[in-house]
Amino acid sequence: IKNYNFQEMSRHIDEIIFLDASREDYPKEKTKKDFKLVTDCCFVPISFGGKLRTIEQVEDRFKNGADKVVLNTTIFKNPIFVKEVSKIFGAQSIVASLDVRMKENKYLVYVESGSENTGLELNTYLELEIFNHVGEIYLNSIDKDGTGQGYDIEMAKKLSKEFKIPVIFAGGAGNFNHFVELLSESKIDALATANLFNFVGDGLAKSRESLIESGYDFP
Repeated sequence: IKNYNFQEMSRHIDEIIFLDASREDYPKEKTKKDFKLVTDCCFVPISFGGKLRTIEQVEDRFKNGADKVVLNTTIFKNPIFVKEVSKIFGAQSIVASLDVRMKENKYLVYVESGSENTGLELNTYLELEIFNHVGEIYLNSIDKDGTGQGYDIEMAKKLSKEFKIPVIFAGGAGNFNHFVELLSESKIDALATANLFNFVGDGLAKSRESLIESGYDFP
């Protein structure tokens, strides 16, 4: 709240994805309060993810302003929980988060904050039955994440053409040209960036304007 003008940012973005990356022993009440402060001053849809393991936790996030919840490890390890969330709140309320890394010339999905290899390739993972119960995919490249050197275009191209769930692509954006490159060479539905959000002054506003000027208009 001190360092970000969320009201101003709301004019240049469509959504915020709020991921709790704190340690397990970090006070949960503090996280809840911080999230509520953000939702109170931001007027775009907000998705919350990180350490959601019970229906009560999910319900609490919705009560505190979340429009969707982001689930990652539970997609792989506890699909019954994911189905329960979908049944109660609707599939449209779930964003399935995938962390993917290139290993031995394959795009493999990782869980547990990117520390555990599922052994499944990206498209094989997306064929799991559980994806019938989610509304969106947040697809992050572990290799590109935080580099600012551009998205993993080849990973975006690898996505099966038969896959119909909207995909938000993340990991690597450093400037407006990276957005255009990804949009022009893939079927990705939405772009995510932490780099421009955190480090590049009015980068979000300028990127939005440049995308519209380049013919990439958004509803």
